[in-house]
Amino acid sequence: MKRLFLLSFFLPAFSFSYSQIQIDTLASINAYLHFFRNNEAVLTEFFKQMPKGGDLHHHYSGSVPTEVYVDYTLEHFWINPATLEVRTEPPRNRQRGVDWMDYRLLTQRGLLDQVRNDLVREWSVREFGGPDYSDQFFDAFGKFSLPKNSTYEQGLRALKQIAVEENVQYLETMFNSVDCPATIDNEEGWNTRLLTYAKEEQTTALVAALEAIFDEFRSEAEPCSETHNAQIRGLHERLALDDEHFTIRYQNYAVRVIPPVNVFKDLILCFLSADKSELVVGVNIVAPEHEYMAIRDYWLHMQMFAFLHEKFPDVKIAMHAGELTPALANPVELDFHITDAVFIAGADRIGHGVDIAYESESEKVLDEMRVQRKAVEINLSSNEFILGVEGDEHPISVYYYHDVPMVISTDDAGILRTTLTDQYRILCERYPFFSYEDIRQLPFNSIELSFIEEDSVKKEVWDRLAQAFEDFEKKVVEEMEELPKLQHLIKIKTSSRH
Repeated sequence: MKRLFLLSFFLPAFSFSYSQIQIDTLASINAYLHFFRNNEAVLTEFFKQMPKGGDLHHHYSGSVPTEVYVDYTLEHFWINPATLEVRTEPPRNRQRGVDWMDYRLLTQRGLLDQVRNDLVREWSVREFGGPDYSDQFFDAFGKFSLPKNSTYEQGLRALKQIAVEENVQYLETMFNSVDCPATIDNEEGWNTRLLTYAKEEQTTALVAALEAIFDEFRSEAEPCSETHNAQIRGLHERLALDDEHFTIRYQNYAVRVIPPVNVFKDLILCFLSADKSELVVGVNIVAPEHEYMAIRDYWLHMQMFAFLHEKFPDVKIAMHAGELTPALANPVELDFHITDAVFIAGADRIGHGVDIAYESESEKVLDEMRVQRKAVEINLSSNEFILGVEGDEHPISVYYYHDVPMVISTDDAGILRTTLTDQYRILCERYPFFSYEDIRQLPFNSIELSFIEEDSVKKEVWDRLAQAFEDFEKKVVEEMEELPKLQHLIKIKTSSRH
C-alpha cells in the first residue's frame, strides 16, 4: 500500500463576468445559503445538486435501500405475516393456526402490499415512533441478514445508482467481515488469559499472547483472506462499479461483542486481507460500543489494533469510537475511548466521536487529530436517532473550533431513511457557523482523507470533484443572476488599490 502525498491545495474562489461585472462566487453562494438557512426545500434542492465527494462512514448492509432486501425476500423466502419472521423454507412442524406464506400465497390472499410495508417498517426507522430507538436500529441488521447475503449485486448496484444521482463521487463502505472456519487450539484458555492480562493491564504478557495466537493462526487465515479478496474483486469487476463518474472501495470489519480471541482472529483476517488488496483499503470494528463485551474489552481491542498495526503498518484504520453518552456509559467509560483509539490503536479516522467533550485528554486528542489530519466522521441523523444527540449537544462545534478535519457521512442510510444530501442540509440548518466555504471544504476532505491507495485514482477522483464544483458554482450564480428576486444576494468582487 502506498501513502498518498498530502493534498495541500484547495480550490480558490473563481470569478466570471456578466457585462464587465466580476461576481464573487463564494460570497454570493454564502449569502444565498444564509438567506435560505431555514428553508428545508431550498436547501434540499441546493445540496442535492452540490458535489459531495465521498461518504466515508458507510455500512454496506445498513445503507442498501430496505426495499432491496424486502423485495428479494418476498420473491424467494417464506414469511410469517404475524411475526414477520423470514425463512428459506416453512418449518416442518408448524404451529396450528400459524400461516407461513410465499409470494404466491401472499398474492392470492391479498397480503403482499401489507406485508411489504410491514417489513420495510420492521427493517428500518420508517414511521418509527419509539421508544426503543437504539434497539430498532441495531436489531434491523439481524432481521434482514438472510436477504443481505443473497443480494450483494443488487445492493451494490443500488448504492452506485443513488451515489451518482446524488452527486457523490466516492463510497468507502464497511462491506463485510472475512469468513474463515479456521480455529486455534484451546480458545477458551486463550480467552481467559487475554481477559486476565487486560484486566491487570499487563501489556507485555498481553503482547506475547497475541504474538502466539497470531503465529498459530496466520497460515490458516491467509487462504481465507485471499478468497475474501477474490470475491470482492469479482463483484467489483463484474458490476463495473468504477467508472468516470464513480469510485468505490471497501473496508473489512470485526465485530466487537464476541469473545476476545474471536475478535482477534477476525482482526487478523481483516488486516491480512487489506494488506494484499488495493480494493480493500482499511479495517474497522463494529457493533454497539455500549454493549457489555464492547465496554469490558475496549482497551484490549485497542491493544489488538496496535499489535496488528505494527505488523501491517500500511493498513489504514477507521475506528468506531466515542459513540457514547452518559445515558449509555458511566463516566469512566466516557473518559478515554477516543483517546485510546487515537493514541493506542493508531486510528487514521474516528467514526462518530460523540463523547469527546467528556474525555479527560480531549485537548490532547483534538490537537493530535488536527496536526496529523485524522478526520472525525460526522453522522448527524444517526447520532440523533440512536443516541438522542442533536443541536448544541452534538460536539461538531468542538471539532470545528479546534480545526479538526471533518467529513460528513450517512452511517446507515437504508435503515435511517436518509441521504448524504439530508446530512448536508441538516448541517447547514443547525450549525450556522458553517459558512459555504466551510461546507465546500468537507467534500474535499472526504477525498483527501479517504483510504484510496492508488495515487492516480485519488487524484482522478479529486479532479472530478473539483470540476464538478466549478460547474455547480457557476450554475448557482448564473441562476441567481437570472432570477430578479435573488439578485440582491449577488456579491460583486472588489479589488483594493495601494
